Amino acid sequence: MDAAVAAGIVLQRAGQTARTARKTTRPFRGVSQLNGLVPLQAQARLNNLCDVRSRTFEVHITAHTGDSTREFTAILYRATGTDIQVLKFYWK
Repeated sequence: MDAAVAAGIVLQRAGQTARTARKTTRPFRGVSQLNGLVPLQAQARLNNLCDVRSRTFEVHITAHTGDSTREFTAILYRATGTDIQVLKFYWK
């Protein structure tokens, strides 16, 4: 992969194509959407290394009890749709 390929991926992720600078439909749903940007052989290798779905999330919670307010932050990891693990939890 070279700088031109990387620039094309960044433009497409931003919702534009390099040729027309017009908006495309939506974010990547899979590595196969790199057709035309990345050679097919590279796509096959990227399928083993890349994922377009996030598995880590930062969640901010504000809790109110009586006159007290506290802000909490949690870093969560989603292993599967129902297996969600708390990696870190702290308050400000």
